[in-house]
Amino acid sequence: MEQNENEETTTDMEANDKYVFVGTHDQMMQDEVLKRMSSELFVRREFRKPDDKGLFEGFPLDLLVERTWDTVEDILVHIRRIPCERGWINVEGQESEDRRKTVVILGSGWAAHALMKIADCTKVKLVVISPSNHFVFTPMLAAASVGTVEYRSMTEAVRASNPLIHEYIEGKATDVNVYNKTITVQLNNLLSGVSPDTEAPPTITMEYDHLVTAVGSQVSDRGVPGADKTLRLKSTDDARKLRTAVGECFEYASRPDVAGSSAEQIKERSRRVTFLIVGGGPTGIELAGEVRTPHFVRH
Repeated sequence: MEQNENEETTTDMEANDKYVFVGTHDQMMQDEVLKRMSSELFVRREFRKPDDKGLFEGFPLDLLVERTWDTVEDILVHIRRIPCERGWINVEGQESEDRRKTVVILGSGWAAHALMKIADCTKVKLVVISPSNHFVFTPMLAAASVGTVEYRSMTEAVRASNPLIHEYIEGKATDVNVYNKTITVQLNNLLSGVSPDTEAPPTITMEYDHLVTAVGSQVSDRGVPGADKTLRLKSTDDARKLRTAVGECFEYASRPDVAGSSAEQIKERSRRVTFLIVGGGPTGIELAGEVRTPHFVRH
């Protein structure tokens, strides 16, 4: 895809069906082909066979039925889970360990959480491996960092996501052997940050039939000198640290040594409550808005 502000929008369908767009960003946003490719309804219509009846006519009922049936299946899975959750039926006794496939999920974020919620543990043996034992609703991290939202309102434990999970392992995968279908897991060090003379955490090796990698991403501070020494906002622990730090900044600005009305004291008070946010994405913008709210500043 190329952009040229001096050229008009042109489109071309090559012999290999590769779509080429030339034009400005505004023209790209108005392009009909890109609009169609951004919608599942249009994509399904475009890639149907030409001899299909009703090709471009009417609403795609097949897509509506498919999505509705997906929802029904999810509901049935949750209904079948009720007797097992209440202890009326033993999941381990329904099928032998050898017959159920072992599905290992790496991570506990959005993708992993979505899979855990709908997985039918009567058919698969689900094992979750993640350093964090809970799912975080990340859009609320900014509000939690200033006290607007409590941490328990934006998290859900892994075992609560699906009580029929066979096992949860608090650790991180360090090696995967796709040929032997084994995975090496380094367990979390419970004394990390508490005792400097702790031994290396133990590692375990386990087998799997299917592996789902949903480890997410890490905070990137490349290209911004000094950003590696700042507080981050990626997890509940980060939100808790940031909440404490922001509160201490306001307490620091209300000390008696800067309580006067002189120009220097006013300037110093302002400096002590000046915050720099690296990143203008959704989290950065929401955090800036939360810090600026009158309710937070007043209390």
